[in-house]
Amino acid sequence: MTKTGSVLLMLIMVLTGAFFMAPAVFGAETLDQSNNPAWTGGAVNIAPANSVSQTFVPSLPVLTSVEVALKTGNKGKGGDQVTLKILNSSGQQLASVTALINEGFEGFWKFTMPGSGINVTPGQPLTIRLQDTGKIVFWWKYKDGNTYAAGKAMFHGAPFNDNDFFFKTYGMQPAPTFSLAVIPDPVNINKGGSKQVTVNVTRQNGFNGSVLVSFPTLPSGVSASPATKTISTSSAPFTLSASTSAKEGQYAATVKGVSGSIQPPAKSFQIKILPAASQCAQGQTYCNGKCVDTKTDNANCGTCGKVCSSNQKCSAGACVAQTPLCGGQTCGAGQYCCQNACRQSGVGSCPYQGSSAEYYCPKDTVSCPQNISDPLNKCCCGVYDGKIRSCPGSGK
Repeated sequence: MTKTGSVLLMLIMVLTGAFFMAPAVFGAETLDQSNNPAWTGGAVNIAPANSVSQTFVPSLPVLTSVEVALKTGNKGKGGDQVTLKILNSSGQQLASVTALINEGFEGFWKFTMPGSGINVTPGQPLTIRLQDTGKIVFWWKYKDGNTYAAGKAMFHGAPFNDNDFFFKTYGMQPAPTFSLAVIPDPVNINKGGSKQVTVNVTRQNGFNGSVLVSFPTLPSGVSASPATKTISTSSAPFTLSASTSAKEGQYAATVKGVSGSIQPPAKSFQIKILPAASQCAQGQTYCNGKCVDTKTDNANCGTCGKVCSSNQKCSAGACVAQTPLCGGQTCGAGQYCCQNACRQSGVGSCPYQGSSAEYYCPKDTVSCPQNISDPLNKCCCGVYDGKIRSCPGSGK
């Protein structure tokens, strides 16, 4: 394209008012969308009942501020509070900003988004909704002729003919940065012992540099080795050690990363200092002031503080449903309970008679009462006066 052609294209974009300006500085606020043609006198009041809004399509991932062109509609009202809301395509409110504007104002008023701006999705429509308190003081300027082709104006919840309200939106590319995480969290360390941890580095927004990691805040008696390390990959190991004089308890600690001028806030994590390992027997864990077996302890099942419900028991470090006990034990698969003992299904009898006089009883039968008359024939192998009586099952 020739130089003359480039100038002509830019002139057309400026005159239409609907153009995108690429950010000049990465991470700096810049004009994104704009509808600011020559005004010919159109304006509507922004009373709440009018539900006045304008849609637009952002090109930048962070919306930092919005300007709208206002004029005082009727004087003598003493100014008003004007609220600008940003809604997504589902009508969900993303931001709301209120300003007190004095009577007599005419021009673009800038509403700055909370914090450092709100995250939006480039190419996905958003809505600017504007209203005062109902004094009908302020009016929002518009121009007919579809001057902003990427969006539309709304009035009373319906399309506002072929008009577009005057607005400017500003945004930015999020600054390159990173975040840190310590794994595991919390870190359990016995007094006089150490624990290896992993520091994960998550790079964001185009950042791909190395990060110098340190631990600026550690509990008294705890140290990190190495004290600092440069991480150029996704993670790196560190060793945290607790002296024998370290005080038992749980404490807050921080890990921090620096890469040139990029210095996110330090990341918090927890360190729990436990008694010396020799104070708990092998296979036990120190929990809430005592040594327990987390494989079987209902109040610390699998880990400290995990409590099994009343209808569960701790088995192999997991809370499992309770099953009826048979003589203090749980019968396994293929077994049944007979006289408080687990018997193999299909083998032997119940009551148990001994190997030389073993009788096999039908499933679901019970021992006979002393009066052996049983019309349902549900009893098996009653033993009275030292003799076997009424055994309906086959035997040997």
